[in-house]
Amino acid sequence: MKISKRKLRLIVEAYIKRHVADPQGGAIRQELVDAPPRFERNFLQRVYEKFYNEQQVNLVNSNRTAKGMSRLSYSDRKGFLDHINSMDSNELYNLQNKAYAIARNLTERYVNDQMQANPKTRSDYPGQGTKLVDATRRSELYFTDNDFDYVYPNPENIPFQDIQRVAMLMHNELEGVAPGAIQFNPGQQGKDIDAYVDMLSSQEAKQKEEIFSTEKTDPQQGKSIVDTGIGSLKRPDNFVPDPKFVSVPIDDSEEVDATWEYETKTL
Repeated sequence: MKISKRKLRLIVEAYIKRHVADPQGGAIRQELVDAPPRFERNFLQRVYEKFYNEQQVNLVNSNRTAKGMSRLSYSDRKGFLDHINSMDSNELYNLQNKAYAIARNLTERYVNDQMQANPKTRSDYPGQGTKLVDATRRSELYFTDNDFDYVYPNPENIPFQDIQRVAMLMHNELEGVAPGAIQFNPGQQGKDIDAYVDMLSSQEAKQKEEIFSTEKTDPQQGKSIVDTGIGSLKRPDNFVPDPKFVSVPIDDSEEVDATWEYETKTL
């Protein structure tokens, strides 16, 4: 199913806070930009859920191996559910909590890598061993109330397999490759910031459309079209053909003396 840009904007509510270095050596400034479509909540939910399900199976297999049982494949859904049902509540909670922690780190790393690969969403920061504070200035993806059908009052009650738990639950700043890459800005403040970023994005898109429209309707480009074997050529309105110009066809069978150029250069 194809989604128009107008409809796509209605489902992409997240925004990104990035940190931009001053070329003249000044202080790093913060900048808010619109999140690309790849960060749409439903898409990231599938990414996170894939990581979470895989980690659950890995942890179950570790448990089975310790008990001398055979390992399960990722596609053996029935075997996995049978094992889950045999666990008591404490064992199940610990397994899900461990799977969540690993899946969260993998998802945050995925989001961070995607943001750093895009010039519009990447942040400038020095490497490790320089300035510790600045080294943590990575881009952050922010979800708001607009992104979720229901916002849990208590993040601890969010199901482990829901990416809303990743965004809302406090993260360990010393855990994972890119901790805090996914954030949540609740309430009206988040909605206001999101609306502001949307406005800036719409203005930028409108300016690009106006520039493109101006280039397309430039009278200097002409209206007459000449069809050729390799495409279409635009003929300016003020074009005047040269009466002395003579077109001579190229004879494919005509041989060219390739030694002439070499001999003239060696003289």
